[in-house]
Amino acid sequence: LLYTIKFEKMNPVLLDEQNADLNFNIRADGLAGHSLSHNGWQYMWAGCRATHGVLRGKVFFEVHIINNFMLNEFLEGCDVKADCNVRVGWSHDHSNLLVGEDPNSYAYDGAAFKGSDGKFDVYGGRLNLHDIVTCYLDLDSGIISFQRNAEFLGTAFKLDKRSSKDSPYFPHICVKNTEVFINFGQKAPTFEPPHGFMFISQTHPNNVVPTPKLTSKEIEVIMMIGLPGAGKTTYAEKQVSEHPEKRYYILGQDMVMGHLRNAALRRYKLKWNRVVKLCSDIAEEQLKLAPTKQRNYIIDQTNVYAAPRRHKLRMFENCKAIAAVLVVTDTELIKRYFYYLLYGYCILKFSHRMNAAPVINSSPQGSKVKVGIRSF
Repeated sequence: LLYTIKFEKMNPVLLDEQNADLNFNIRADGLAGHSLSHNGWQYMWAGCRATHGVLRGKVFFEVHIINNFMLNEFLEGCDVKADCNVRVGWSHDHSNLLVGEDPNSYAYDGAAFKGSDGKFDVYGGRLNLHDIVTCYLDLDSGIISFQRNAEFLGTAFKLDKRSSKDSPYFPHICVKNTEVFINFGQKAPTFEPPHGFMFISQTHPNNVVPTPKLTSKEIEVIMMIGLPGAGKTTYAEKQVSEHPEKRYYILGQDMVMGHLRNAALRRYKLKWNRVVKLCSDIAEEQLKLAPTKQRNYIIDQTNVYAAPRRHKLRMFENCKAIAAVLVVTDTELIKRYFYYLLYGYCILKFSHRMNAAPVINSSPQGSKVKVGIRSF
């Protein structure tokens, strides 16, 4: 190859454990990863971004599909086996970890689609085991394109240059029952890139920005406390949207349900009661995995009993623990009571009061939120 690697100019670009789903396992060298594929995880995507994003220039990286996990067993209540798939592309830092589902998030899906903002069109071809996908980002012209093995697939997306002026684009990988190796520039490219393109790790240092890293003393764990229907998930999602710099990861059944619902009910034809049980099991396993990765968490569960609260927070030693207690207001209770009389159903029919710190003004509609740092 005419392409030569200049190691002295390399930026240490790796897969970022603090910017990945909990079910994405990263190899010790930070250059390979795979999704969990057991106990229901096989029906969920696992996403991960790189440690560095790009502000300008022409860069690329390679994704090598090195293993597909052959899943022969059927999940109870399901008549379709889980599939293997890969999505690769570029995204802004605070977008969804499933690439292609948000604005400023652009993906090439291994099922022969391209997608952004949740809208997908036919593109390229299907990806198979041992394929190599090259992901090109040209911020000078505002173009994203892809290459499958030696076949250049053409322009996939044209970017709004204003959106990338101050917000870097990060390499982004999602896998399902698949293992991938990422070549950010630590070895020569498999196929000669177009003129002017460089590996992301070899572009000028002024063109890339790293994501800030959390230390164990900076980690926050917000524990939601409240009965079903009190607004815990609404409050948790509001914290995520209002504080993107903290990269809160929500631990709870509702978050898993959002990832799993469409695939489980439509593609895999799971019964609803089986989906609920599956989400509960995955959420419990998430809680066990969370302390192994340094990041900010919101535990979106009822947590109304003291003993389970203490048990959960023992796993997050040396972290800043915050209680967010949600109490449904009397006015909302009356509205729900009349709704129950009219329709025979009510989310919450009684009040549950707990002591905590002062009330703040960012509560979900119909609920009071009390927050404070306290021991459990």
